[in-house]
Amino acid sequence: MKRIVTLITTGGTIASVSDEAGVRRPVLGARDLLGSAGHRGEVRVREVVCKDSSLLDFADLDQIRRTVSEEAADPATVGVAVAHGTDTMEETAMLLDLMAAGDKPVAITGAALPASDPEADGPRNLRDALAFVADGEARGGEVVVCFAGERLAARGAHKRHTGGLDVFGGRPRPDRGAPAAVKLPGRDIAGTRVDIVVMYPGADRTALDAYVAAGARGLVLETMGNGGVPDLVVEAVAEHARAGVAVVACSRVPGAPVTGAYSGGARLVEAGAVLAQELRAPQARVQLAALLASGFDARSYPW
Repeated sequence: MKRIVTLITTGGTIASVSDEAGVRRPVLGARDLLGSAGHRGEVRVREVVCKDSSLLDFADLDQIRRTVSEEAADPATVGVAVAHGTDTMEETAMLLDLMAAGDKPVAITGAALPASDPEADGPRNLRDALAFVADGEARGGEVVVCFAGERLAARGAHKRHTGGLDVFGGRPRPDRGAPAAVKLPGRDIAGTRVDIVVMYPGADRTALDAYVAAGARGLVLETMGNGGVPDLVVEAVAEHARAGVAVVACSRVPGAPVTGAYSGGARLVEAGAVLAQELRAPQARVQLAALLASGFDARSYPW
């Protein structure tokens, strides 16, 4: 039986060239990217979209997830690599980690520099991602961010700056003996509205009320420190939670957990919120949307 790796492309800086004004635009297709990577071995290509990743929405993420699952279901496929823009790579990586079907490894990668740059890092990153899913090192069903020589667990991966080549931070991928993530059913998250509300001194309930009025089924609070929120926000959380809106609290401090050790976090739990521990707001939003779309209570899944 043939051993095939699939490359799925979605646009992003890795597929971009700079025009005469210096503006980067994603224009390169899957064949162009594959040709630059220099991977030896059979690769099947799928082009899902070709966008700046800041323009992606949940419908696009669903399509990426479905395409990954379709390719992983092929017995000849040994792994899937996804070329993606860096701005929202952490969201797509999280959705794939939660919902991508199959027992094949998935590596998601991109570039800090456009393909037209003489020092373009995309070919090297893509070559590393293709090698990772092809060489048997990865666990089945594992989703990894491959970037600048690092192989990071999808959960917790985040874009930490916009300069230099080591764009992503997070935790190293687990070793081969570690258990795989618990997968959710592959349900589309498009149409499941979840919004992020950033906390700051003097914040009130205006934003929470507006998002709920607009149809939000879930809210992610990016709290100050370890769960710090003003009193008016706690009151709004309690009211909306009683009405069936799921509320998750994380911290605006990079890498900081929300544990309930301070009164803010404890009050949020009493009001009906779930604490996201160390998960950052963009990935917490995706996890909450995935849980709601799958019919799960937000409190029933590990955060």
